[in-house]
Amino acid sequence: MRFFVLQNGLESRATHYFNESLAWREVCAEQGIACRIYANRKAPASITQPLGAVPVFSFAADDGVRFDPTTQAMHDMVFKGDFFTRECRVLDAHGVSAEDVVIVPYAGAAEMLGLARWLEARTVAE
Repeated sequence: MRFFVLQNGLESRATHYFNESLAWREVCAEQGIACRIYANRKAPASITQPLGAVPVFSFAADDGVRFDPTTQAMHDMVFKGDFFTRECRVLDAHGVSAEDVVIVPYAGAAEMLGLARWLEARTVAE
């Protein structure tokens, strides 16, 4: 079993995402569980390298995307959800399997939609 922690808001040391990611790695190491962190693409190497994090996500859970004000919430959810689906495919390339645990500590509607779409594309055995 491995833990894949999807920290799409991890962009800097100034937020809880960085310290929480350190804690995930520490606790998993103590328990003998392999842990891989996935960060926002905006995260510089000074953030990703100490964590061994893979910069993959384009949007944090609280990022907004400008669009028609009457449909803003729906647009954000679908637009960001589509990105999250595509970006979760890096887990496939990293060998995530049915024995692993995928963790999304800060998921909004877009992340849940994206994760559901990614899971839907996998076979039951995966």
